[in-house]
Formats: sequence, C-alpha cells, structure tokens
Amino acid sequence: MYSTDNGATWNEMIYYSPEGIELPVNPQTPGSIINGATTYMSWSTLTFSIPPVAQSPNTMLRWEQFYSSGTCCDNWGIDNISVEESIPGVNYLWSTGDTTLPLTVSSNVDTSYVISMLDGSMNVICTDTVTLNIDDNGFDNGVQVITNNFLGGQTTNLVIDAYNDGCPPQNGEVVVKLDPLMTFVNSSPSPSVITSDSLIYNYANLYKDSPHFIIEMSVSTDAAANPADSILLDALIYPVTGDINPWNNEKNYVFNVATGFGTEIKRVYPRGDCDVGYIENSQLMTYTVRFQNDFTSTVTDIRVRDMIDSNLDPTTLRVVAASDDIHLNWVSPSIVDFYFDSILLPTQSQNAVESTGYVVFEIEQVQGLNHGDLFSNEGQIDFLGTATEFTNVVTNTVSDGSHAPIGDTLEINAASAYNWNGQLIASSGLYVQLIPLPDGCDSTAILLLTLDSDVGLNTLSNNPFVIYPNPAKDHLVIEGNKVGVLRLINSAGRVVLEHDVSGNSIVQWMDLAAGIYIVEIESDNKLYREKVVIEE
Repeated sequence: MYSTDNGATWNEMIYYSPEGIELPVNPQTPGSIINGATTYMSWSTLTFSIPPVAQSPNTMLRWEQFYSSGTCCDNWGIDNISVEESIPGVNYLWSTGDTTLPLTVSSNVDTSYVISMLDGSMNVICTDTVTLNIDDNGFDNGVQVITNNFLGGQTTNLVIDAYNDGCPPQNGEVVVKLDPLMTFVNSSPSPSVITSDSLIYNYANLYKDSPHFIIEMSVSTDAAANPADSILLDALIYPVTGDINPWNNEKNYVFNVATGFGTEIKRVYPRGDCDVGYIENSQLMTYTVRFQNDFTSTVTDIRVRDMIDSNLDPTTLRVVAASDDIHLNWVSPSIVDFYFDSILLPTQSQNAVESTGYVVFEIEQVQGLNHGDLFSNEGQIDFLGTATEFTNVVTNTVSDGSHAPIGDTLEINAASAYNWNGQLIASSGLYVQLIPLPDGCDSTAILLLTLDSDVGLNTLSNNPFVIYPNPAKDHLVIEGNKVGVLRLINSAGRVVLEHDVSGNSIVQWMDLAAGIYIVEIESDNKLYREKVVIEE
C-alpha cells in the first residue's frame, strides 16, 4: 500500500493472494492455498512497479496481512526491501566491462568492483565501489571493554562487547575478571556464574554480522583507591580452540584511578609499558572512542572524527565494534569520520547508561618504524546541531625492547660499608630502592644481603649477574659472564625451579603462584641472591 497524505488514507498497489497469484486489489475473501507449495511459502524475490501517482517526495509505504489460517502455524516475513528508481537515458558500466545492473560475480578472493553511472553522451555522472570480501570458514571470536573512568568510592558503568567475525555460529562463555579494588554491583544480562574474582556469562549463536553479545555492567571502586593505583580488568571469550585469531580472545586492561568522570574518552589497547606506552612495531593497535550526551536534550546525529597519525596505516583500519549502526567517510588519508545517523541519544540525566555510545577500530602501524618513534591518536565528537567536543590524546612509542631494566651497579667500599647505588649498608638485611627513569619505566630494586661474620665487607665481590624484569610474570632474563645454577626459592624455603645459566639466559615457568621469591645463583662456589616479585 502507499499513502501520499501522511497515512490518512492508504491505497493498494498489489495483493499477494494465499493461492499463489498476484492480484491488483484485495478480493476481500481469504482464499485458500492451492495444492502444493506456492512462491510465497519460501524465500523468494518479488518485484512490482510503483504506480506514477505514488512516485512523490512524500510517499509512505506499508505491508499488511489481512488473513491467517490460525494461531498455531501461520507466519509471514519480509526482508531486504529496496525501492529503486530508473532514470531515463542513464547507462551503467562496471570495471569488468559489464553493463547490467546488478552484476553477478563469482570469486574466491577479496575483489573490488567499480560501477560508473553515465549520461546519454557517455559522460561519467558518478562512480562507486563494491567490495566482495571472502570470509574464512572458521570462527574468530573477539571481545572489547568500553568504560568510563574509575574513581575511588564511586560506581562506574562499563560495556563488554563480544562478537564473532567468522561464519560458523558459536556458543560459549564470556569471562570478566575484576581487580580486587573492584566490587561487582549488577549487570544486564546477569552472570550465569559468579566466582571469587570472575563473572561468567553464557552466549549462543554468535556469528559474523549477527548482533554482538553486549554486557552492561556496573562496578564500584574501593574508597581507598587513589590516583597512584592501577586497576586491572581482564575480559575473555571462549571457545579459543579452533579460533582463527586467538590473540583477540583475551584482553588485559590497565586503568589508572582517575580524579573525575569523563564524557568524551579515547583509549588505546594495549596501553604499552611505562609512561610513554612502549610497544613493539608489530603490535596491532585498537582504539576506542566513548562519548556521552551530557546536554539538555536528545541528540539525533553524531559524527566521530578521528585523526590518523602518519605512523599508522589507514588502509588497515577496521571497525570491530560500535554501539549503533555507523557508516564511514574518509575526509582525507589521515582523517576518517564515523557517522551515527538517527542515534537518538538520550541525555545523561534521563539514562546514564543509554546516553553513551562508542566506536572501536583496529589499525596497524606503519612497518619499519624505529625505536623511539611516536604515534598519537585523538578524536573529535560532533553532536551535530549541538556542540563539538574533543577527546584526550593517547600516545605510544615504538620499542626494540631496550627499555627493559638492565640492573644496578653495585660497588664495594673497601673501608667498612657496602655501597649500593649510594646507599651505604653495614649489616645484613632486606633493602629496597626505587630507581626512577624519565620515560616512566621506574624499577624497584630489592637487595637481600647476608654478611658472613667471618668475612669482612672488603672481601665481598660484585654480583656478576643482572636479573630482570622485576616484578616478573612468566620469565626472568639472566645476564652475566659466568656459568652457574639458578634456583628459585619460595617463601616457605622450598626450591620450586632449578635451571642452568650460562652467559645470557632466559628462565621461564608456568603456573607459579604470585608472591616474593629468592633467586639464588651458585657459581664458582659462591652464592648470589636477589629477591624478585612474581605477579599473576
């Protein structure tokens, strides 16, 4: 049906009879299905012409079902509706040389096709590109966390966005692990299982282009938390076995406790090491722009503009998550716009959760960057017709690994004291020093010194081994010019790991409990000991 008077009256254009035939008008009788299936009992493409009287700027269209065979089993469906206009005297030309519309193609590789619209004199009116992407047969689960800032004693709203970029539908779990400074308040949906440190959610039938699995969660931050503290939050999606890209199944986030909430926030994952955000040149970067309507009325349309650094490759940009439907527009090779049309974002005072939106995209670095090269990213949010806001700037620095701590210089004062980086020590004990560096890679050095009463301080020799990182997670690097045996001793005095070391060595482990350990190296009938902290 169509209406040209804003829905006051409706006129029929075509009637699809249950008997499997098309009629110009409704015969006002239910009719009956003829023997056997009709074209209306399975998905079919149906096309009809809109009458000239209905071809106007204010035409409204609707579909209506008048009759049913009962409440038990009668169904109907409509999908992929399009309204097309034929322009007299216009020709179409594909890059393949075809002139038909649409173009039927078959390919097993990603392929782009260009279509040109030509006038009667064969002058190009406009062009467009259609890209055919061929998906792998496997599944590719991924997960993102979008959050406001964390403040001591305050509640923070966050979103866990889980998806499958592959074809086979997946059923599984999303696991969220909270920092001890966090307390779970509530979520929608509710978790299926709650453990001492994890929330487990079940999802079903997740596949490429299906709606994402969204968890809206509220957590409170410990009132004792202060801006010197970091909050850790892990998000994982299962299954992992068989995943095409298992690297994006787990995200380990580090957030600083903030002094205030934000409305326009830019985040980068991974954040990188130290204050300057050290990362390897091979690292794929993920950027999140979060925005919130803190104005006094509903916002209809929003444009997020992102400035792409010259050390990032714009041809690799890929949107992986968004709060609403979006479309992209490249303003230039270094500027991309994400449009949220008709988002109808309510105000923060109306709904604190629904007043937010976000877009998450991945992008690769330009390869061949050198140690110390920087790249930044920032966003601009245009609440169209209302105001323009800017996000914070996030920065990363390319590292070749040399930013890792290289150990401390230990000198012996032959007089009567042990000189440890300027700290004179004359007795056995546990000593700690903080070594600040300008890039924020501060190190905590721990010295466990035991003095033999029969040996004078002036007979001690320098530790020939340098041990790092400290704290450690799953490995230690041992640098030195001697051969020895390393033993890792837990707080109960038990040797939990023994490993030969020679020159520069890497000692790895799995499933060691977090805590303080003694690293003991026996070399040339001497024992060298240092204390290390092992984190989960």
